[in-house]
Amino acid sequence: MPYLILIIGLLTGLYVLFRFLTKAKPQQIKTFFRIVIIVIYCAIMLYFALMGRIIVSIALLTLAIPFIISYFKGKITHKNKKQDNNKERNEDDK
Repeated sequence: MPYLILIIGLLTGLYVLFRFLTKAKPQQIKTFFRIVIIVIYCAIMLYFALMGRIIVSIALLTLAIPFIISYFKGKITHKNKKQDNNKERNEDDK
């Protein structure tokens, strides 16, 4: 019975993922995969930390820092560009 519930859950999740990927914009898909990769990476680090291999977890964390910084810089830059575009539109409307 638990396997049946697991299979139904996996099929539902795959269907939702398929629907999202068919209707999403390329930027949304890119963001989605970035977030998935970060979550998986964090899960791996947590696993190593809980299993007593904290040194491996610290090494993975130091390797991830540049990627996390660039992700948030890209988010901030994208947000600033969006605000600039909105300001230009408002000025054009006046």
